[in-house]
Amino acid sequence: TDGGFTWTGNDTCTGAPITFHKGDPGIAIDKDGTFLLIRLGSFPGLFSHFSTDNGQTWSGQNTIATNDQDRATLTSDGVPTSSSFGRSYAAWVRFAPPFAVFYAFTDDGGANWSSPSQVNNPSQRSQGGEMAIGPNGEVYVCWAVVINTSPFTEDILGVARSTDGGATWNVLENAADMNGIAGIFSNKGNIRVNGLPRIDADRTGGAHNGNVYIVTTQTNL
Repeated sequence: TDGGFTWTGNDTCTGAPITFHKGDPGIAIDKDGTFLLIRLGSFPGLFSHFSTDNGQTWSGQNTIATNDQDRATLTSDGVPTSSSFGRSYAAWVRFAPPFAVFYAFTDDGGANWSSPSQVNNPSQRSQGGEMAIGPNGEVYVCWAVVINTSPFTEDILGVARSTDGGATWNVLENAADMNGIAGIFSNKGNIRVNGLPRIDADRTGGAHNGNVYIVTTQTNL
């Protein structure tokens, strides 16, 4: 509450069941100030909690998906003029052929979620799944198209855009070439690394309003 100078909190979300929690969290704040948190569980699936008191207490677990998947990302539409104002979206890659990007949304602060829907229909494995909201409420998703064998090096950048709250998507499976870094970093104790893309959109109303930016970590370019 002081611009990041001091911090309070817990070393885990306190929403039940705590012993079921696993990693890969994502968080967003919706138009009403509700904190939304998504995470993995002790068995395959994607699960959520919400907080209406700035993270002091959290709801019990809600189930978004029950399939095995990669870590998910979360964003919320904070554009007052958007037809989907206040809608919050989660996106992830399902660990089953064709390894497509899926998404779900909530219109009531995480109390209820839509059924998961498929964004793309790839011929090559997707990985990642990052989201951003444009100045008119457009929903953008990007992901890495990876090689089909371990360490699943990032090969191509994929992008999708929806202007109707996720009902339909304009998908570009091959937006740009990539040469990712997926694997281990021997100079840092063999820590796992990846070059999955991150995305954001300019909503400032300035000269670059509406521009979409994607960054990746790559090698040998």
